[in-house]
Amino acid sequence: MKIKNPQDRLSKFWGKVDHKHVNDIARHVKGKRVLDMGCGYGTTTAHLTSAGFDCTGIDYDPSVIAAAKERFPQCSFREAN
Repeated sequence: MKIKNPQDRLSKFWGKVDHKHVNDIARHVKGKRVLDMGCGYGTTTAHLTSAGFDCTGIDYDPSVIAAAKERFPQCSFREAN
């Protein structure tokens, strides 16, 4: 699904939903290295990185990887399938 202006969409309602989900995910991560497969726009990758994990996000869609890199330049993102 293509989303126009993901930054606007994610900073509103869906960003709040994502924040709740990534907090739940972070509680179950074991170890320090994390591969976020299907990272989409990077919310989970960014949250885990800011929580001290060595996290890399991957997605097959180059447009979402570009948006993730723009939103979270401090994080590691790669295009992969």
